[in-house]
Amino acid sequence: NIWFFDGSIVLEAERMQFRVHQAFLARNSSVFSDVFSIPHADDEPKVEGCPVLQLQDSAEDIKHMLLAVYDRCYHTREPIPFNAVAAMVRMGRKYEIAALLEEGRSRLHQDYPSTPPGPVGIKPSSNKSIIEQKGLSFLVANLAYECNIASILPNIYFRCVFAGINDILLGKELKNGTRFFLTKEVQFACLIGRDKLQTAYRKNLSWLNDVGYLPICSAFGQPCRQHARAKLTAILNSGPRFAFLAEGMDSLVNSITDGETLRQVFCGACYARARASSREARDKFWDDLPSYFNLPSWEELKKLEDA
Repeated sequence: NIWFFDGSIVLEAERMQFRVHQAFLARNSSVFSDVFSIPHADDEPKVEGCPVLQLQDSAEDIKHMLLAVYDRCYHTREPIPFNAVAAMVRMGRKYEIAALLEEGRSRLHQDYPSTPPGPVGIKPSSNKSIIEQKGLSFLVANLAYECNIASILPNIYFRCVFAGINDILLGKELKNGTRFFLTKEVQFACLIGRDKLQTAYRKNLSWLNDVGYLPICSAFGQPCRQHARAKLTAILNSGPRFAFLAEGMDSLVNSITDGETLRQVFCGACYARARASSREARDKFWDDLPSYFNLPSWEELKKLEDA
């Protein structure tokens, strides 16, 4: 319970009350500062002698906001729940609490970067700043669209596509058994992007067609060509694995061939060329990713977010 015995104002949201300090909130928020400067009417309701300020926010958002401002309990390197991050962003924007907004945005930027992924690609890693949960991508996508965290939109829309067409259209089941739906705008962007990603998927595998045709192929072409055709056929027959577009060739090929790597089946020259070509294709894909969802370039998205 957030109820300070020496508090001077009671915030009420969804019939839940929080007794806090006007001066402290005013110091952290220009919006609260302006609100508190308005004189209180003599006949307005009071609780324990404190005026009551009715807020239209969720009680959970107010709770997370106050915990962050008073106790700084979310200023940690440890992962925190999505609901806490969402409250930081929403309340930070609405009440102009700069430190709160920046903390929430920095966690989203860390988990959904605009820079090309490293060796681990977009797979879950130990340095996540938001605790993983069912439907997290959908929750983040709606929040990013709602609150103009524009620079993470291509990355998070890309992840939403992984969920499949049924979840995009019919919603994602959450841990409490309810279904969470993408907003119409986000849903539309994901559907458009999904079609374009299917085309990009086949195009980004074109480097396999060049294997075995190098003049310096130490296997004299034929074995490397046969292995490349076999890999390409297996990959295409397995259906689109969009994560490959961002993670690079080994993550996909290994998942198709039970751990048999390209290094084992290609000669040294063909392997080196295949790896370089795959990385070039991956980097180009990442540069083009915003366009698949009808978004501006990465650079423009950053400018929109900072505006």
